Amino acid sequence: MPLRPIGRRGALSLYTGVTTELRLLTAGRTQTVVTGYSVGEMAAWSIAGIWTADKALRLTDIRARLMQDAAGLDSRLGHVRGLDQVALEPLLAKHRCEIAIKNPDLLFVIGGAERAVIALCEEAAIEGARTGLLAVKKRSTPSRRRKRTAGLRSHAFPC
Repeated sequence: MPLRPIGRRGALSLYTGVTTELRLLTAGRTQTVVTGYSVGEMAAWSIAGIWTADKALRLTDIRARLMQDAAGLDSRLGHVRGLDQVALEPLLAKHRCEIAIKNPDLLFVIGGAERAVIALCEEAAIEGARTGLLAVKKRSTPSRRRKRTAGLRSHAFPC
């Protein structure tokens, strides 16, 4: 079965689910630290009271549309564990990919054109890394996010 991007509806559903779960987990507490990544970050800002729920849902919708536009038709994310960044950099340059997320323990999420991500993962595996493709058909890399989500700032923080 081919993978499908979660798209706008999926992002809004995920935001709603995460927000509901966080509200249940933090109910009755006077001080709680809430963090998130991607759609979870939008929910965390809402739970923290930085944005109203209405504003957070509207911004999640805007973000989902921008990210969907930024994805491109041939986008993919993969992971590489076991190579340090110095060893990974030449592979990224060779395959025209980028680091999307740096995690602890030499785990990197990489993004790029699907064929390039597959080739990079294969080459990294030959070098001893554990690799794989993520079930995400979007290229959420820093350069694409900067280009496509700059408009989100003006919605989130109008000055």
